Amino acid sequence: MIKRFISLEWKQFKRASYFQKGLAIKILLFLAVIYFGGIAIFMGGLMFFILKKTMPDIDPIVTVNNFLVYWVLGNLAIRFFMQQLPVMNIKPLMIIPIKRNVVIHYL
Repeated sequence: MIKRFISLEWKQFKRASYFQKGLAIKILLFLAVIYFGGIAIFMGGLMFFILKKTMPDIDPIVTVNNFLVYWVLGNLAIRFFMQQLPVMNIKPLMIIPIKRNVVIHYL
């Protein structure tokens, strides 16, 4: 039954009018994430040496750890406000000859 529901979800996704446009945008977003993620990792590795050169009397790891709590709290707040609310798409499943309790159990 799960296989059938996954098949129905895939068909709904594939038959949508925005499928190809959405697919191109998703590919571009994936490439942007790879690019900016690589830059972030590179700069994160380089930041130790930059901080060590600019402030030789202060330990860079302690400096970064001082601001780490604020970064985690800010990241948590951004994720909370940017998350999408769950939406149940149950109406298309009601016309299919499947028992209602099976559909509800799936959702």
